[in-house]
Formats: sequence, C-alpha cells, structure tokens
Amino acid sequence: MRVLPFALSALLFVAPSQAATSAIAHVVAAQDADSAQKTAEHADSASATNQDNVDQDGEQQSEQASGPDTLREHCKTAPCRRDIRIRLRREKGDVYDETFELLPPAVQPGLLSIHPGETVSAVPIFENGEFTGWRLPGPDEPAGAQILTIKLSQSDDRPNMMARVSTNTGPALKLRMGLIRLDGNEEPESTSSCPLAEGGFSSFEMWPYPIFVLLVADAKRPATSDGMKCE
Repeated sequence: MRVLPFALSALLFVAPSQAATSAIAHVVAAQDADSAQKTAEHADSASATNQDNVDQDGEQQSEQASGPDTLREHCKTAPCRRDIRIRLRREKGDVYDETFELLPPAVQPGLLSIHPGETVSAVPIFENGEFTGWRLPGPDEPAGAQILTIKLSQSDDRPNMMARVSTNTGPALKLRMGLIRLDGNEEPESTSSCPLAEGGFSSFEMWPYPIFVLLVADAKRPATSDGMKCE
C-alpha cells in the first residue's frame, strides 16, 4: 500500500489554521483573478519560509520525507480515509490499480476531495449570504439542512468519468470545482460545473479522461439573473 506523494498530500491536506484558498491555488486561478493573486502571495510566502528553514540542497528531499509523516500525524485525530483502492482505466487501455494507506479527509473546511468510486456528502455553511466553509453532515440534521452529495465514477468500458452532483433541498448552489488528472502532472486544473437549482437538484458533470481526484473549493448562491450557466 502507498501514501500519497508529497505534492498531492500537501495539496489535499488543509490544516485548520490555513486559509481555504491556499489548498487549491491553481483551481481558482482561472476563475477568480483576485483570489488567485492572494493565493499566489500565500504560496510565495510559504516557499520563502521553506527556504529559510531547510538546507537549499536538501529541500526537496526534506519535503518528501515530511509530507507523509505530517499526514499520518493529522490522521491520528482526523477522519482520514484509510486503505482506499483506486482503480481506473487509462486512455491507452491499461489499468491503474493502487491502494492508498492514507488519504486526507474528504470533507475539510476549505476543500472537498472525491476520488473515483467515492460518494462524499457535505453541508455548505453560509453566513450573511457568504460561503464560510464545509462540514460533515451530522446524524440528526434539521429537516431543512442543505446537503451536497457528489459521486464520482468511471464508465465500465471507457476512460470517461462522470460525477453526479446533487442537493436534497435549499437555495440554488453553484460550486467552484477543479480536478487532478490521473496521467497529468499532479497540478490541479479548473473545470466547469452547472448550478444546482433551488429546492433540490441533480446535475451530471462529464470528462473524457480518467480523474485521480475531483476537488470542490467553495460555493455561492447564484443570482436568479445568472440563469443556469454551466461555467
């Protein structure tokens, strides 16, 4: 079994003290220039801190060694995913099949992550109309609580992927989404999504290539004038 490479582990692991946007800078960059600039500043600051605290020649090796250890330590008290098998058909026809000892929690305040075969549910939190984060649904949610559910799967005989995205009730919801391709460079990229209509709604997002993980940064309440634009 494997633990995620440092780059992916750092991307998907959001410590409670970190800003939500710091986890997925490249996802939001194409959709929100202001957010992207703030995230880049955070990344530059983090990079400078790393250079001040580790030897220049051994920085990369030090990061790679500390990433899994940081995740293991966090998972002692957090609801991490354990022994998760990811099996995907590649575009050339061969099969990717790996089991991961640890994966970061699917629901974090600033990030949702959904791997193939998973169904993830989360409650979007809004204060005064502004999105403030995600949380896990409780066992006794009020009847009117809005719950977002995302299921990511692959076609039986092709590399194509599909996500079923749904809400059970509540106002309209628009997600800001990204993804990491299975055979890409481990860099997240933005992807379009369709708004979920008021009162509970389902949409289907599709991609012609295998996806290692689907990401959801945040959400907003779309104005009626925006219509059902999938972007």
